Amino acid sequence: MKHQKRREQEGNFHVWLRGNGRFNVFYTDEDHTDFLQRCDESAKVHNTKIFAFVLMANHIHLSLYTTELTDFVKSVLIGYVQRYNRRHKLSDKLFRTPFSSSKLISRLQVAENILYILNNPVKAGICNHPKEYIWSSYHFYETNQSNPLRKHISIDCSPVHEMFFGKDNLDKTLESVSLNAEPKPNIGRIRIPESEVIEHMNKLLNGRSLGSLNSAEIEKLIILLNKQTQATYRQIASVTHSSYDEVRGLCRS
Repeated sequence: MKHQKRREQEGNFHVWLRGNGRFNVFYTDEDHTDFLQRCDESAKVHNTKIFAFVLMANHIHLSLYTTELTDFVKSVLIGYVQRYNRRHKLSDKLFRTPFSSSKLISRLQVAENILYILNNPVKAGICNHPKEYIWSSYHFYETNQSNPLRKHISIDCSPVHEMFFGKDNLDKTLESVSLNAEPKPNIGRIRIPESEVIEHMNKLLNGRSLGSLNSAEIEKLIILLNKQTQATYRQIASVTHSSYDEVRGLCRS
């Protein structure tokens, strides 16, 4: 029998978490801030420092130092998922398991990882610069800037200040990364931000939670999202917690 390699627990790590089945894990501002608060609480208990983060619609990236990697991530997920399921009246597994991590051996790897995380929304086509995306650690690196996320999570900014010699140089490096990135070809329908799909879905739900719908109501919701938005089948599947094949079948019938 092949033995699974034991995950290292101490060091600098890139940690990423994906929604189970590519489903969305964030629907409201409360979802975002609740996740950040849970990260902050767990970091204090499990000897962890968070250097950078980005919360995307259906996945999360963290750059951190810890001596208790698995315990930190488990603490974040258990606390967040329990509250999330109560809030949205859901019971399915929210995140794909096991979580993914990669150890960062050198200062260069840590620097590249932070750039990758901050640039995620730009790479996804959501914005033109990381400063335009609220749900990342980008605004923590400017000490004089008002940042409403500071009351939810503490970020260790020292690696950014030490490796990039200040935020101005960080911005220049991020711009260079964005310019050198290969553009994604547009295939099929025009992709719109998940936030717009969620906003439209919430209007259709009219105060109801996704978890309170029966199967016929879910099908009706899928069809309306397809007719009334430019969302892709994958986006509709993600926000409604449905399978891609089911969405494609309903929308093509």
